[in-house]
Amino acid sequence: MEIINLILIGVASAVVFAFFGILIKNVLIPWISSITYHGVDISGDWYTKATLPSGNLQDMIMKIEQRGKNIKGRICITKHIKKTGTIEIKNFLARGEIKDRFLYFNAKNIDKRTIGIHLELLEVIGDAKLMKGYGTWYSITNKHIQSKKYTWTQGNPKH
Repeated sequence: MEIINLILIGVASAVVFAFFGILIKNVLIPWISSITYHGVDISGDWYTKATLPSGNLQDMIMKIEQRGKNIKGRICITKHIKKTGTIEIKNFLARGEIKDRFLYFNAKNIDKRTIGIHLELLEVIGDAKLMKGYGTWYSITNKHIQSKKYTWTQGNPKH
């Protein structure tokens, strides 16, 4: 009977330590990071438009949540396919970091049935209402890796 009690105490201890480990990693460290971070805050909605090398037009909306230097968010890409006149919508989850006014992140397509990886390096300009830089992605249309210069603006999109 004593061995069963020792096993139960061991399992209970492991569960408690795992709980506190998760609490520290997911709550305490991000909270400390957010109060010690003194850089620019880029949280909010960001917009850009582009003409891709394929000739297709694309609108992108990025919703950023920032905790200290860490960012996460969603990107919705609406691609207007010139050849067929159709519209294609893709959604990505993004994770990255901002340091010394430079934002870098990677984004992966939410739809696991399709290829979708996007990398971006952006410089925050002025009062953090504008970001400029380059994005790199795998083009399903052209079947190779491509890159493009982007200018992102915060707030309402300009049509």
